[in-house]
Amino acid sequence: TVSLSDLTEETTVTWQFGKSNGAPSILLQNKTGYNKTGYIVTQVAINGSTIDLPFYIETKTGKFADNERTDGFAQVNDGSVYTIPAFKDATVKIGGYYDVDPSDTKVGNTLVTGPEGSARPYYYSATVSEKDINDGNIAITIGKDMKGYLSSVSITYPAQKRVSDLKIALEKENITLNRDKSYTLTLDTDYYTSSTGAITFESSIPSVAEVNESGEIKPKGYGTTIVTLKQEGDANYASGSIAFTVKVISPKGQTKKPEVKITPEGDVTITATEGAKIYYTTDGTLPIPNESSPDYITTTTISAQGQVVKAIAVYDKLSPSDIVTAYVNVEGTFKWNWNTSGTLQTKPIITGNVENIVDENTKAVIGKKLKQGFYDKDGIKTVTVEPTVAVYGHDEESTISFNIIPAAGVSFKPTDISFKAVSLATGSGLMDVYLNSENNSYPLVKNKYSLRDKLETFNNDVFKATSGMTDISTIDAADEEWSLKTYIYTLTKQKQWGFSDIVISGIFSGVEYDGVFFNISASAEPAEGGAVSHIPSALKAQAGKHVTFKASPNTGYKFVKWRDYDKNEDVSTEPVTSILKVNNDVSYEAVFEKLPLISFENNVTDLNGVVPSAIYVNADGTLTIPENNTLYKEGYALTAWTDGTKEYIVGQTYSFTSDITLRPVMTKCDKALTDTDEQISARWYFDQKDGAPVISGTFKNDKDGSFTYTKCVTVNDT
Repeated sequence: TVSLSDLTEETTVTWQFGKSNGAPSILLQNKTGYNKTGYIVTQVAINGSTIDLPFYIETKTGKFADNERTDGFAQVNDGSVYTIPAFKDATVKIGGYYDVDPSDTKVGNTLVTGPEGSARPYYYSATVSEKDINDGNIAITIGKDMKGYLSSVSITYPAQKRVSDLKIALEKENITLNRDKSYTLTLDTDYYTSSTGAITFESSIPSVAEVNESGEIKPKGYGTTIVTLKQEGDANYASGSIAFTVKVISPKGQTKKPEVKITPEGDVTITATEGAKIYYTTDGTLPIPNESSPDYITTTTISAQGQVVKAIAVYDKLSPSDIVTAYVNVEGTFKWNWNTSGTLQTKPIITGNVENIVDENTKAVIGKKLKQGFYDKDGIKTVTVEPTVAVYGHDEESTISFNIIPAAGVSFKPTDISFKAVSLATGSGLMDVYLNSENNSYPLVKNKYSLRDKLETFNNDVFKATSGMTDISTIDAADEEWSLKTYIYTLTKQKQWGFSDIVISGIFSGVEYDGVFFNISASAEPAEGGAVSHIPSALKAQAGKHVTFKASPNTGYKFVKWRDYDKNEDVSTEPVTSILKVNNDVSYEAVFEKLPLISFENNVTDLNGVVPSAIYVNADGTLTIPENNTLYKEGYALTAWTDGTKEYIVGQTYSFTSDITLRPVMTKCDKALTDTDEQISARWYFDQKDGAPVISGTFKNDKDGSFTYTKCVTVNDT
């Protein structure tokens, strides 16, 4: 078993309040004079094990209620006491709704300080004093200063133990031994600072090489084994371990890899060098000479439908060949359980013998313009997303992608897709869902508007039954990259969609390519300038592969160029650029340039309304001065803006090279409607965003009243 005392690094845990963040529905308030308690549980992983950390709520004179809230806050009253596990020098942080000057909320007997942050939630913190700890816990007492609403309590635990710092004096990261040679491991005492615990050695395949209690490695056969050195912990150090590979070879060389082919019928043909023996497994385990399968000379064919075949060849006194892996129509399922907690799960749960064939980018990716949360109400539990800015069309930064990327040489063909989705506010916009491969795109859901708080299931039958959508069973394409991409759009801030139970199943087939790969990376300069990506999205690309790079500037920036970071050379001024055949490591950097920001402020007396929001100029450096639908002064018209040295006429376009602030130029209206015989149109807007002044009031008991709202019109060019 493990405990917080086994922490080997600084760790922060958080208890979220509010059902939208995964907290249970709680209503605690003492109205009858007796003590009422409840608790919330979060978890922390320590040394590969997970333990529960309870957050106890005592409301003898207070209140804690999140049973009706969906904004991530709980209603609290002063007098509430929260108890959490703690130890000396840990830092407690409380998230509050209001920006206040703390005066009586305490962690133990220490007053909290703050606030931190410029927007809700505001954070208040205190350091745990050892004298305030009671039986491993610290009490947090909510004072009148924090009465109202809280979003969370977190605690940062300092590391309690160092990890055993084990280093082996190796010339290389791994060891290669001839069959007739042994090797003794020795600790590198220049770096060795560790516990006093016992040290043990272990070989994963003793038939290749054994290792004794003294660290002596003795070859027993040919192949590769993993040797692990472990040390038990003590009062000051956690247990530690290091592992490295030991490859036993023949001084005469290594056998050539066998050629493996998959037939359309699902048979696998394995062909080795003339006279070499073939060993294979069909369950994905490593083949071991003389142990895995009967000896086959030169060639064999096996029926392996739905199986993972691993094969090696061994010739006379040569070392065994490297392993060749074939996936023969192997079924795999990837599931994202977004219905269990407030923690976003990006890595899928994988079933089927396919876990070792998918790239590390097989995961869920949420766009940068989407804020994530959790919803738990009326039996609906989902991860939620809401835009941080209004989204009115397809925006790659407002998508959720579920990516499946197999190893080079192996293709994936989807057979079943299902997920659940729910709209969690009125006017929550639309949802489009596409199944994208490296070479094709298949629509599954388009222009979907869900009824509020109604969790809907989408699956093969739904897609097939909807006009214009894709029947997945008809997809014959098998590609190396697939993505289930969901677009959320026509959606304003604070409007949410929820998603859960995302499942993608399909079939893997092919022989894993074990040839030359090159590292592929893309970065942005500056980092906040924009988003970058490359296709294929794997971090390594097979030699000769076509690679495409894409750059998308963020608001306030423009794309300038792609440059080869390693060679320090410019390669393209187009945001989308390609390498037809990659033949070396590639590290491309997208260079973005900040655009000038044009700000507006009011320095005119009696000028009503709101000045326009600050605007970034266009990518070409130009901006058209906006029409006046925002400011109003009786008897005057806004005809231009000025920076103090130059006037910028409303409706005209100008070039800008730096940030500036503009102030209004008001021109007196000195003409009357009778001064012209031409037709004139005037419009009074009622919406503030269209320039109407702020007007409020109520007339009662049949009393008349009036507000004055005048507009200027142009008469004879004045």
